[in-house]
Amino acid sequence: MERFVTNPSPEQLAPEPGRVIARAGCPRSAGGDLERAAALAIERLLALARPSAFSADLPVLSFGEDRIELEGLTICSSDMARSLSGSSILTIFLATIGPGPEEECRTLSDSGRFTDALFLDSAASEMVELLLRSAHRQAALRMRGFRGTARYAPGYGDFSLSHQAIMVDMLGGDSTGVRVMEGSYMLVPQKSTTGVVGWRRREN
Repeated sequence: MERFVTNPSPEQLAPEPGRVIARAGCPRSAGGDLERAAALAIERLLALARPSAFSADLPVLSFGEDRIELEGLTICSSDMARSLSGSSILTIFLATIGPGPEEECRTLSDSGRFTDALFLDSAASEMVELLLRSAHRQAALRMRGFRGTARYAPGYGDFSLSHQAIMVDMLGGDSTGVRVMEGSYMLVPQKSTTGVVGWRRREN
């Protein structure tokens, strides 16, 4: 299985201030103070983030009513089997921006700077999503002649979070800088995420 790794610079993934404000749950019309807070959060994020994305393209061996058999991975999910039916390849993804942003969020919160922590957390979440989208676009370039499905993440429907342990292991385990918490299957660092996309061959 070939693994694809990309390490874009933080600047390539800088989130838009408006998206950071929206993710923080604030109206974009709230004024200049929020714009300044978002800009400061983005500046902090660019200094702290260490983005890395990992992916692998796995041939589909078979579909069942409640599972997808892949080369090296079985996804047990009737929702996924139904939604990705007809795909001949699935790409699994892992994206992380490292522990720096969340460690700084804790420091800010501990010192009572809750607004700064909120905006940095929001900016970091936005960067993770941008990183995963970038990895998705790169997979699409590899999959010329195929049409991609929507992206699904463990925890969606009956697609259990337990799949994250297998996915992280297949994509490099400890070498990715990400680990999976035993029992909860949450990712550490928290600003990390996984996903799956199916690819259906285009009709000529």
